[in-house]
Amino acid sequence: MIAFYENFDHPYRTFWSHNMNFNAHLQKQVEILYVLEGELSVTINHNSTLVKPNELVIIFPNTVHSYETKNYSYVGLLIFDTSLTGDFANQLIKYKCSHPILSPKQVHPDIIYCIRAILHSQDEPKSLGLMKGYISVILGRAFEHLTLEKIIYSDHTDLTHKTLLYLAEHYKDSLTLAGLAQVLGTSKYHLSRIFSNKIGCNFNTYLNTLRIGYAQHLLANDSLSITDIAFECGFESQRTFNRTFKEISNITPSQYRKQMHTM
Repeated sequence: MIAFYENFDHPYRTFWSHNMNFNAHLQKQVEILYVLEGELSVTINHNSTLVKPNELVIIFPNTVHSYETKNYSYVGLLIFDTSLTGDFANQLIKYKCSHPILSPKQVHPDIIYCIRAILHSQDEPKSLGLMKGYISVILGRAFEHLTLEKIIYSDHTDLTHKTLLYLAEHYKDSLTLAGLAQVLGTSKYHLSRIFSNKIGCNFNTYLNTLRIGYAQHLLANDSLSITDIAFECGFESQRTFNRTFKEISNITPSQYRKQMHTM
């Protein structure tokens, strides 16, 4: 699992990921997932689909989604701001799609070319103009097969979104369920039910998952010490960080760093 569930300052990020798993979350950006090998379950607004090789998923902004790999998966992932989507920005922000998954037959060769061009050159700087071009082609071909409907928010849906959006921005801060409830103007008991019934885990589990996801990114891409990474991710001690990291990732932080650097 590679950390990408943060609203990064950079307008786009790209990843290859093996055996991706992540609890329910959302972000301001658009997310495109392309399965190369294996399969994984993608849940979008509580609807789960087993996505197989050569299938494509488009996650619209502020859409609750999660990933689960039971055996093996190898995927390419693009995350980018709506500012890079040109004429598609309005549709992505104001509309939703109940089944934003393209079958292999619907994935046009132009889409595959653009995704591979982006991912195979992920370590090379790309101009925003070039990225806009690739993204426009991907969305243009994909939207030929998507059915959109205008978003109508309920108060309940809004609270779920507000909760996840706030945590996406503040997960490195010192947080408690009661403190989050106060910020959101609700009771901690109601918020606890949101986590259990809508997000699928309790507050602490979700918060730690976000923090460990970011830690994985730092371990794979930064030279910070494990102690510094622990504090950077919001943990109060390296001991707590190490224990939580192993609970979520099934290996220690040092083992994860070594594994990432030998891939």
